[in-house]
Amino acid sequence: MREAALILKYDLLAMRNSLIQGGLKKALPGSIGILVTLMLAFFIGSGGYKMTRLTRTILASNPELMYTTEFNLIAGASLGIFVLLLLAGF
Repeated sequence: MREAALILKYDLLAMRNSLIQGGLKKALPGSIGILVTLMLAFFIGSGGYKMTRLTRTILASNPELMYTTEFNLIAGASLGIFVLLLLAGF
């Protein structure tokens, strides 16, 4: 999540500078990028939470399999953050 917050911080700074220098027409693509980044981060976080909760409920009797599944979910979230970083150009 730190990486996602860092992306949002720099996107907000870029949007502010665009507003100061070029007006609203130049800042519109930056704000769309911020909105898409926020939506993707929200869907990754909420989906991971729901899947983890479901996994803990179903696999409560087998803790080793539960830990393996949670590890895979965390790895998937890390991959999602990497894709967000890649798409943002960092």
